[in-house]
Amino acid sequence: MDQKTEENLSTLCEEAKKLGAIDAKAIKASDIIVDPRVNLKCRVPICGFYGNSFMCPPHVMSASEFQEIVSKYSYAVIIQDVKSFKDDVTQNKDDFAEVFKDKSYQKSLLSAAKEFGEIINKIESKCFGLGYRFAAGFGAGTCGLCEECAVKIPGETCRHPFKARPSMEAVGIDVFSTAERAGFKADTPTMDKVTIYGIVLVN
Repeated sequence: MDQKTEENLSTLCEEAKKLGAIDAKAIKASDIIVDPRVNLKCRVPICGFYGNSFMCPPHVMSASEFQEIVSKYSYAVIIQDVKSFKDDVTQNKDDFAEVFKDKSYQKSLLSAAKEFGEIINKIESKCFGLGYRFAAGFGAGTCGLCEECAVKIPGETCRHPFKARPSMEAVGIDVFSTAERAGFKADTPTMDKVTIYGIVLVN
């Protein structure tokens, strides 16, 4: 890695933290782990967002397509954040599966994804400013920009094409393994908080 690239990647990581992320690290694009079994978990067990968002499978590229795209990149910035949930969302719930079905919890997740997506978009824009014209960002969870995605409306397209981004898992990235390879401690979701990750590919 040349000095200029190292400085730029450091700048991007610091900018992500200034925008509110807990942490950010620069990694080699070859350290991104793509596994088609991640897409399997969108369907088994079926995710409520599967097929219901332009940013979720089957409306996004497959893991194999994404793997080919990643091979064209040199580096990436992986961004970490932690979202906590109010007690009234998790109280009187016995397990995570029960919490996950709660409408208040789902709403909190969508709000968290939307806020985190703003950080991803700003880092992607920062990349463009640094001359990385093929920079591409991927967020966490389903898209939370619209209360109801236009995907179910015949002939409609995404209402926010310059803001909406697929999540890492939507395109087949093994988020836990990639985060751990980057040096993060990848925690599984708990009843009261969730650690989320996004990534920006830097050409």
